[in-house]
Amino acid sequence: MIQPLGTMQKSQPPHGWDLGLDQGETQMSETLTGTIKWFNPTKGVGFITPADGSEDVMVDQKAFPNVGLGSSVDGRTVEFEAEAAGLNGRLRAKNVKIV
Repeated sequence: MIQPLGTMQKSQPPHGWDLGLDQGETQMSETLTGTIKWFNPTKGVGFITPADGSEDVMVDQKAFPNVGLGSSVDGRTVEFEAEAAGLNGRLRAKNVKIV
């Protein structure tokens, strides 16, 4: 049945899909400290090991605002925000600052 504009129900994910969020919940980021495990400037990706011992966080070159990555950043201490990346729930770093 076709519904007039403005009266359509809010769509829900298909049955059996769990997006990991309750209705009305948004993905939030948190500020963490860690060490750059490795970063490949040619590919523009790498990983950060959080200081709290949690799972490594993926980082891409766009996460380093105003930082020239001409020299090696491996082993450097950083502050960053972590957010869920996609439906798999793995974390991705953003707003990385070398400290």
